[in-house]
Amino acid sequence: MTVAVEMIPLMGVVLGSPSMKDLLSSDSPMNYFLTARGGSTLNVVVSVGIAIAIINAVIAIILQIARLLFSSARDRSWPDPVDKVLGSVHPTLHSPVAATLVVGAIAAVTAAFVPLNWLITATGANGVIVYLVVALAALRLRRKGGATSRGYRMRWWPLAPVVVIAICGYIIYSMITPSTWTQLAVAVVTMAIGVVYYLAYLHPRRGDRWTLPDPIHEDEIDEAGKTTAA
Repeated sequence: MTVAVEMIPLMGVVLGSPSMKDLLSSDSPMNYFLTARGGSTLNVVVSVGIAIAIINAVIAIILQIARLLFSSARDRSWPDPVDKVLGSVHPTLHSPVAATLVVGAIAAVTAAFVPLNWLITATGANGVIVYLVVALAALRLRRKGGATSRGYRMRWWPLAPVVVIAICGYIIYSMITPSTWTQLAVAVVTMAIGVVYYLAYLHPRRGDRWTLPDPIHEDEIDEAGKTTAA
């Protein structure tokens, strides 16, 4: 559905544009197409709808990141005073107020002081690095003699991680330019800081911090609970 929703309108714009030259040279191709085919009123209506969709998406992303930050504090990923604040919830609404305010403040400061074009590219670079690390982790997890999969499976392994690594490698190679290398460097440095933090703080305390549920163990607990209830 996602592919269809994205590709069908795009193909419609490409095939229905009165002039491919004007479409490709326009600063806003979609606005050019709407104005040329439907007039200024249609362009305004669709633009307002897009603006509302963007606002809704930003709200959803802020809530998602806030809950990730809250979850990290709940799993004791930070020093105890930080965990206590970020892991707290509203007594009535049961929402992670502190974590949401922190994420909102960081987003506001970033939007105010970081150029939009730079921020867009940096966000994309961060996504590429994250996907690359996940693909590498999938290869490491399932290697011969490595750690067990702990209940997680991947059909046609290692095809998916190999394809992802190849695509991410090409994107990273394309981003090594005078105008975009800083965004890529920020993404790499951010990931490196996370690795250092994990090795220096979390790993030595891995017995009671940042513990993830074991799917196999969870199944055993469920079965035990069912047996006890019976």
